[in-house]
Parts: sequence; structure tokens; C-alpha cells
Amino acid sequence: MGDGPVVRSRLLPCALILLGAASAHAAAPGLAAPRSLPSWVRLLPPECPTPPVDARLLLEVLRTELGDDGVRRVDSGREEPDEAQGPRAYLRLTMACAPDAHAARLRVEDPSSLKAIERQMEFDDLPSSARPRAIALGLAELLRAAWSLLAIPEPSRVVVPQEAFHLLDAAPPLPVARPTPDASPSDAPARREPPERSFSLHVGGKAIRFFELGSQVWGGQAMGEYGRWSLGAQLLTGSESTSHGDVSLRVLAGTLGFSVLALSSERFELRSGPSVAVGHGRVGGTPRGVGIKGGAGAAPYLGAMLSVRARWWFSTAWACTVEAEAGHASGLIATVDGRETAALAGWLGGLSIGVSLAP
Repeated sequence: MGDGPVVRSRLLPCALILLGAASAHAAAPGLAAPRSLPSWVRLLPPECPTPPVDARLLLEVLRTELGDDGVRRVDSGREEPDEAQGPRAYLRLTMACAPDAHAARLRVEDPSSLKAIERQMEFDDLPSSARPRAIALGLAELLRAAWSLLAIPEPSRVVVPQEAFHLLDAAPPLPVARPTPDASPSDAPARREPPERSFSLHVGGKAIRFFELGSQVWGGQAMGEYGRWSLGAQLLTGSESTSHGDVSLRVLAGTLGFSVLALSSERFELRSGPSVAVGHGRVGGTPRGVGIKGGAGAAPYLGAMLSVRARWWFSTAWACTVEAEAGHASGLIATVDGRETAALAGWLGGLSIGVSLAP
């Protein structure tokens, strides 16, 4: 039958389970024995102006697949049949009215019992030209597996409206293999979810510029993240040179942040939110020239920032991290001869580059 057995191999475990359950029910008193497949099957395609799959090819594959199982007639349409008996089974196909639809719902309906069984089929990156055959194989396998489960004592034959059917069973989606001769179960692409990283450690270099006087400090920082919270420490130093002498700057602070925005994929991660820095700022002066006194001063340092942090995970264990921040700080302003020369206060912008580790 061409490459039919490839797709069936993915549905065979489910078919065996369903048929085993049907056999157990048949052994109980008062329940009907498993039935052979119906002689007449009707396909109910999607109600779309432009069919998302080739219905003609779908019918051809269905007739070929089910012909060896005793199904003498396979047709398509939504009109009520003229025959009194009508089709013995309906195969309903539901999917988006677009050629790039990524999934379809397959449903087998038994007019005699008013019961149905359905499955979800996902195409992943299956080519559009191969989808009619894959859908037909999936419908045929679902009919074979479900028909015995739907067996009950035959009621009087009447044509019932389609909305009278109710769902008997809903199962998790079943993956579909490519209908190629050399395909195997491992060939079906797996959907990979972003890994869970509850804790990560970040170390790297950092630089801050205070815009009011143009002072800059740089150094290192270490930070741990747990969920959306982050806690870290930073040590930054810098210097300014004037005609009266040199001014040294130092900031030692702890940081606390919360990510309001947290987006992630398998490799990329983006976080943004507010943070505060609380610590100690110090400035010192070395005079240059006669009559100029040197000195040092210290004061608490407090900053409030808004940061954006991006990470690219090269593996599940480590990533490259880039963080940009902007905010305002209160601290020290150094003066020489009454003129402000350096500052650890005012509006600021910062940049950090480093490595993140996920234990």
C-alpha cells in the first residue's frame, strides 16, 4: 500500500489499546461483540470556500485503504442521502480554512449509537502536498481502532441530524509521521518547550555614567535570579582629572530587582523591570599645586533604575547576558574651589555585559 504502514505505526499502540478495551467490554454480559467495519463510509470535509486539502486525493486514499477491510463505498458530501439506511459511518474532518493550517481534528461518528470518537492530528512541518494522504491514513486508522468501541445493540435505522452526536471520548493529540517510505517514529519533529530555569547566577562587567557632570565609574557585579526576583552586589570605581588635582570615585552597593516583563523561548530570554541600589559612595581628592588641599568624603548611595536584560542561552547551562539601565541616584558631589567637578548623583545610564550560569 505504498508508505501507508509508516503512519499506521504511529497509531498502532493506540489502536491496540482501544481494541483491547473493546474485547474486554464484549466479554461482559449484555454488551455487543466487536463489529467489522461498516460497508458505507461518508467523508464530511471542512466547510471552506477553498478546501485546505485536496478532497479528491483524500477520497482516493481512503477508498484504497478501506477497500481491503470490507468497506464497499466511500463518498463525500453533506447532503442527506436518498437511501433509507444512509451511511453506516461518518468521517468528519475539521481544520482551518487556510493552506498553512498546522492541525486537523479527525472524528468518527456512528449514526446507530449517536456516539463519536475524535483525535487531534498535528502537521508540524509536513508539506501541504503530503497532508491529504496523511489525513486519509489517520482517518482510516481511527475508524479501525474506534469501530469496535462504538458497538452497541442495533437500534431502528433513522437518519439523525448531525448536531445530535455527542462526544464519547477525547484523547490527547497524536503526532503524525511523514508519509515517506523510509520514515520511522523518530523522524517526526518534536515540539521543544523552553527549559525551566528557576535559578541563575550572573557575573560580568558594568559601567555607569552620571550625565550631570559626565562622571563615569566601572567595575564588576554579581547577581542571582530566582523566578522574577534578582539580588546582587556591585563594586564600581572611577577617576576625574582637573587642573587642581585628581578625584577618585567609588560605589559599593547591593541591588534588588523585579522583572515585570519576562519572555523566553528555547534559546532567547528577555526581562524588564524596576530595581533599586543601596550602598556607600566615596570620593577622594589628590591636590595638584600649592595651596590646594586634598580630602575625602563618603555618603550613602541610593539609586532607582529601570532595566532591560537580554540573554542568549548557548546551552541549558550558560548564556551571554547584556543589560541596559537608566535611572536616578542620590549620593556625593565633589567640589574643588567651590566648583563641582565630579558626581555620584543625578540622572544615570548603565551597561552590563557578562555570563549567566544555570546550575
